[in-house]
Amino acid sequence: MGLPLHTRKLRRVDVQPLLDKIGGRLPGWKGKMLSSSGRETLVKCVLTSQPIYHLTVFPAQKWLIKQIDRMRRSFLWKGEEPEKVCGGHCLIKWPTVCTPKDMGGLGILDLERLARALRLRWCWFQWKHDSRPWVGLDIPCDKGDRDLFNASTIVTVGKGNKASFWHSSWVNGAAPKNLAPSLFTKSRRKKFTVQQALHNNFWINQVLPLHSGTEFREYASLWEQISLLDRNPDMEDEIIWRWTSDGEYTTKSAYRIQFVGQAGRQSITPIWKAKSEPKCKFFAWILLHRKILTANNLAKRGWSHDPLCKLCNTTPETPKHLCKDCSYTCAVWDQLVNWLNLHQLPASNSVSSIYRWWKKCRAMVAKDNKSFFDGLVIYFWWNIWKERIRRTFR
Repeated sequence: MGLPLHTRKLRRVDVQPLLDKIGGRLPGWKGKMLSSSGRETLVKCVLTSQPIYHLTVFPAQKWLIKQIDRMRRSFLWKGEEPEKVCGGHCLIKWPTVCTPKDMGGLGILDLERLARALRLRWCWFQWKHDSRPWVGLDIPCDKGDRDLFNASTIVTVGKGNKASFWHSSWVNGAAPKNLAPSLFTKSRRKKFTVQQALHNNFWINQVLPLHSGTEFREYASLWEQISLLDRNPDMEDEIIWRWTSDGEYTTKSAYRIQFVGQAGRQSITPIWKAKSEPKCKFFAWILLHRKILTANNLAKRGWSHDPLCKLCNTTPETPKHLCKDCSYTCAVWDQLVNWLNLHQLPASNSVSSIYRWWKKCRAMVAKDNKSFFDGLVIYFWWNIWKERIRRTFR
């Protein structure tokens, strides 16, 4: 696998061959001649997959992830090496690009979250395959990895020789440290198994004496829940992964669960299922984020521009105006509606935003025809943009 294994912590020079390997791919691809969707595919399938073995074996190295992201970002947006790309070429911020598609992103894997999901495999195998020769040694997982693993698993205690008393989720699917945080903070030892904890009530001795009312309440509640548990001391401890139907760990579920609680943007998932070319879908994704390079976005970057719309020459150019409110755009949409006999659809300037207008139109289309309609709207936006480009440069 080409991993730089060593007894000491890896230096940057030890990891440089991985960066050189990833960077060496870029010149031969001639990214400037590829479509945006073609570059997206190469980033997802090649540049993201090359460091997977390294991310699985070694602890998180933020500087390495930052360097790889720099190469992935520059190739995606410009098809060039990082030295030739500036921040203004990146139309949408990288955290949004690395968000799943159903949350408004592009679905490129976030390497930091991916690395954490991959490292959880060590914790899982430590439980399920305790005959492996490395079991009992230090594994490349930090506190955040272990907290995510404990939150993602449910433990059924038998002998109790594997489950951690404080950290494992063995008390009705919850970890005692979350049920009794004051007692966990107070406990003199925090790393002992359930078997050790329940032998002669060892865990109680670790938290005594109790002083505050909070400690008394947490102690009474935890003691009651533990005493009501029905366990068989002759059976081995069992573990179940919460996020899959069969209870088995998968990297996909471990990666996906890290986005839970993140505020998602507007749902633009239908554009990826539309009957249209990938490069047009990519453009529609940028448009629905209002980041195409119209006059207002050029002004933010300090690039030379004509502030007026190239199609009507009367109104300041914005993504919303160009693809929805412009008189030329409205006339094109009306003509398109007449050709296809879709008179029930609202005018393009009837709703406040591009997204709301698109969703309102979709609601009036039969379910079986939605993907074809989405493709129609995407091609409508795409050709409006192409006309704008022709008038600007020709």
